[in-house]
Amino acid sequence: MIPMTNWLSGTKLEARLSLLRSAADKPVCRVLQLDGFTGISRHDDVMHPDADGDAIMFGMVDELRRSGPELPVRVHVHADADAADVLRVFDKLRDSIESALEFRDAQNAADWMSEKATRRARQTVPPDWDRDGIPF
Repeated sequence: MIPMTNWLSGTKLEARLSLLRSAADKPVCRVLQLDGFTGISRHDDVMHPDADGDAIMFGMVDELRRSGPELPVRVHVHADADAADVLRVFDKLRDSIESALEFRDAQNAADWMSEKATRRARQTVPPDWDRDGIPF
């Protein structure tokens, strides 16, 4: 058993319990999530940071939320984030929106590939293969 630590006590514990209670009755909503990372090592072979050490990633995720299409965009900025980092990454997120929306609108991940890659994928991937879980 992991001992209770000081970080989860008092106000933080009450906030956590309140959030968990309110989440219990929220419906599952499928959303396109874009994430902007800063300070990524240039040797990172997963995120592939740019010259600034920033990386943009996106994918379809399930989230608990009540809002629907009437709230089409929600932005979260970490409370301790540096303002210059936020503004720089936000510009990069804006540049990625078109590709991310194309991904969202694709019937599956193969439709988002180039036409040649799509033909190759259809030759090698079983037609009943579930592509919904592929983020890129």
